[in-house]
Amino acid sequence: MRVAAIDIGTNSVHLIVAELRPDGSFRVLDGHKEMVQLGRGEFRDRRLAPDAVTRALAALVNFRRIAAGHEVTRTLAVATSAVREASNGGDFIEEVERQAGIRVRVITGEEEGRLIYRAVRHHVELGERRVVVIDIGGGSVELVLGKGKRALVVDSLKLGHIRMAEALDGDPPSAESLAALRAACRKALSGVVEAYTRLPPELVVGTSGTIETFARMDLAASRDGGEVHLHVVETESVRRLTKRLLKLDAAGRRKVAGLENRRADTIAAGGIVLLEILEQLGAELLTTCTAALREGLILDYLDRSRERIQREDSLPDARLRSAHELLHKTSSDLAHATHVARIALQLFDDLAERHGLDGDARQILHFAGLLHDIGLDVGHRRHHKHSYYLIVNGALRGFTSREIAMIGAVARYHRNALPRVRHPEMAALRKADQRVVRVLAGLLRVADGLDRGHNQTVEAVHCRAAGTRATFYVLTWHDAEIELWGARRKIDLFTRVFELEPEFRLEKPEEGVPPASPSAPSPDHDPSDDPSPDTAEPSLQAG
Repeated sequence: MRVAAIDIGTNSVHLIVAELRPDGSFRVLDGHKEMVQLGRGEFRDRRLAPDAVTRALAALVNFRRIAAGHEVTRTLAVATSAVREASNGGDFIEEVERQAGIRVRVITGEEEGRLIYRAVRHHVELGERRVVVIDIGGGSVELVLGKGKRALVVDSLKLGHIRMAEALDGDPPSAESLAALRAACRKALSGVVEAYTRLPPELVVGTSGTIETFARMDLAASRDGGEVHLHVVETESVRRLTKRLLKLDAAGRRKVAGLENRRADTIAAGGIVLLEILEQLGAELLTTCTAALREGLILDYLDRSRERIQREDSLPDARLRSAHELLHKTSSDLAHATHVARIALQLFDDLAERHGLDGDARQILHFAGLLHDIGLDVGHRRHHKHSYYLIVNGALRGFTSREIAMIGAVARYHRNALPRVRHPEMAALRKADQRVVRVLAGLLRVADGLDRGHNQTVEAVHCRAAGTRATFYVLTWHDAEIELWGARRKIDLFTRVFELEPEFRLEKPEEGVPPASPSAPSPDHDPSDDPSPDTAEPSLQAG
């Protein structure tokens, strides 16, 4: 299973595409970052600027194309401080969905911190140490105190590097504005830092762009080389680098080794914030982690969806995966759905000579059987109609619109009223497809009746047609009177469509069943061997 995670931040938008594994791990297949500075100027005006919105939308449209190229089945997209605080943030979210087809969830700073901590504990060996995680974004700073798997304290402070840079005057910044900035940092930290220092942290970890940039500058200054991930930066090095940056103008800062050009305007403010936090914590060392919010999104999804991922890994067929997704979204009785679909297919195969339908129709019946009861998630009364609505609007993948309409119609007629041409569900179909729906719904109604108690009492069913009679051999080890009652109660459409009088016989499985007609396919036949619609010779009246 492949997913895309998108983090719409104040400074940058990030994408990673990952392949999820059933064991709870993942492999990153692709990653992209665009520094669109969505929040630049917003913290004064409380609005996202039009040019920043345009840049962000262009990046997200491109991210959507990249994700589609990797055939992702799920996109996890979140927006943070800039969108959260902007008066036009809602308009931006709507525009992202309209232009890029991406649904974005705006998350709180506290949830952001929790997701960041989830990423850190996956990528850094924490053990049972007391850990403080610092994430300096463009609009906010997330602080997390954790131990092992638990994030104990999470705080989100409005100290992001873009927000703070907007408070500085001059280039290099004036002494007065620097003093004011430091005072604002200390004031914001004073209300929360005690919880992080009551017991000294045993490890301090930093994430995201500002801290990664200080790690790169530290590596460049030391000329030792090495990777940014897990690089340890001394607080004294942060102090020295920040002091140097504050003496330079923007042009001078762009020449500093390890510093991206587009961070030149905000890195000094980010350095002041980072230094104040480290000093307040009493930390001498900072370990860099290159995983952050987007990796946290994927890990959180893995935590919540392990069963689904294992299920999809075991279902290579995209259409079957899509149907199972819809089943699980609606809390359906999977055992009943699977059982009814299997019985319906047994009847379809046994009566192949009578109905003359092909393998495509068999597939329609299979999926209608799986999904016939999903409307129960809405309510029992009229649940067959709710099932139809959910199927045709459920974004099933791998099906044509015609197939979806037929699956929905077969499911809709698994109970209550018989199909009528005047019904909108039937009127939307071609005449030939209306006949297919009648036949399949007739079979599905009987199959559903034979699991009336939703306990899979009936092990198998076979139908033998001779003359004007259809004999149903119901194989079970148990009392199945309620199942026979259910089948007889729903036999009406079958009788009308097949023009056969039904008879039900309870049999023990070892007693066997009379052999099928030579022309009827076995229950486990390969649908690809069925005749195409052009060559099928129906022996049934259209009804």
